[in-house]
Amino acid sequence: MGDSFCGGGSIPFEAARIGCDVFGSDLNPIAGLLTWASINISGASEEKIENLRSFQKRIYDSVDRRKRLAILASVVLSTAIIDSWPFQ
Repeated sequence: MGDSFCGGGSIPFEAARIGCDVFGSDLNPIAGLLTWASINISGASEEKIENLRSFQKRIYDSVDRRKRLAILASVVLSTAIIDSWPFQ
């Protein structure tokens, strides 16, 4: 079953629920994410959900680490600019 304007994913979800092979897409990336989640997470095994949680944690930790490094770099750069300001 294909739905090229899947929106929130009701049609692909119901089709997957009754055992159809499902393909859904949408121009809105949030709609695509909602559809993916409803099909791949709802009714998934505990093992699959745990693998997803582990993946999410790795991504979160990576983004958090990069965010902290970016903040540190901006503080160092700001300090360097202030220290080199000609009117002190």
